[in-house]
Amino acid sequence: MRIEKFEDRVLLSVSPTNPDRVWEDTLQRAIEAASDLNRYSVQQLQATHQWVVGLADGLNPQTVASLVGGEQVAVASGIKGAYVFQFPSQISWETIVQRLDQVEGVQFRFPLAPQQLDRKLIPNDPLFVEQWHLLNTGQSGGTMGQDVRVTGVWDNYQGDGVVIGIVDDGIETTHPDLVANYRADLSYDYLAGDTDPQAETFDFHGTAVAGVAAASGNNGLGVTGAAFDAQLAALRLIGGYVTDLQTAQAIGHRTDAIQIYNNSWGPPDAGGGLPFSVLAGPGPLSLAALHQGVTTGRGGLGSIYVWAAGNGLLGNDNSNYDGWANSRYTVAVAAV
Repeated sequence: MRIEKFEDRVLLSVSPTNPDRVWEDTLQRAIEAASDLNRYSVQQLQATHQWVVGLADGLNPQTVASLVGGEQVAVASGIKGAYVFQFPSQISWETIVQRLDQVEGVQFRFPLAPQQLDRKLIPNDPLFVEQWHLLNTGQSGGTMGQDVRVTGVWDNYQGDGVVIGIVDDGIETTHPDLVANYRADLSYDYLAGDTDPQAETFDFHGTAVAGVAAASGNNGLGVTGAAFDAQLAALRLIGGYVTDLQTAQAIGHRTDAIQIYNNSWGPPDAGGGLPFSVLAGPGPLSLAALHQGVTTGRGGLGSIYVWAAGNGLLGNDNSNYDGWANSRYTVAVAAV
């Protein structure tokens, strides 16, 4: 028999993490990434007329904007000392960059470049008996009981008092299965910039998603939502090119009144691994909106951001490339 001496024992200790420092580092990396102009196409930069500019303490944003030929049109919420500058279309992006880089006290600048976001989940079952995700009896050839097991709690919990924000391509606000739960006062169209988030004729994704979440129950119509007494706020964002500012405004909309934000969208599910898969996620403004939501939303309990993991299984896509779905501030959801 051979006896071997163990190494001396060492007591491990872990220092507490400073959440403020972690957040500051995360935001700084996002700003650095957004400021790297090599990540944008020339077409994107040519189409960009709004830039986020970070200024040192003491600088007047209106004065700086005027100095470089632009106008300060907004404060970049969630980022200290950051403002949105609007430039005339005749000023090239190269000139904008050159002018900003020559101003002492400009700490960073990045373009609010337009980008296209893809829709994710599209349910199509019109009746409750076909809604196997709520109650799976094997009706679609699947395994009985493989569902979200929600029916057992409906006697006591149906979503009453909760508002779900559907960040999508709008909803059919007069749909007979949605109209009773729709909150027009909490809704907004961030594509058109108005208070009517009505879906366009061929945009049905948001309406379907809203139905999955909170279609009216026990009304003898159509389908039943998972939380059929919850209320719905429609936040139209998908269906056109949007900027980091528009996205941040949508996911940060009325965090005092909306508890849950459903986001069935994200970067394209290209699949195949790098360099074919799309590696993308929230820009600095959207990241700040998520952080502010989970920190101060829902009365200080934190807003809940639910995100679709994607549709890329058949294409061998990896949802870890999706910076929205894998964010520490979101809950990614996938199907069985």
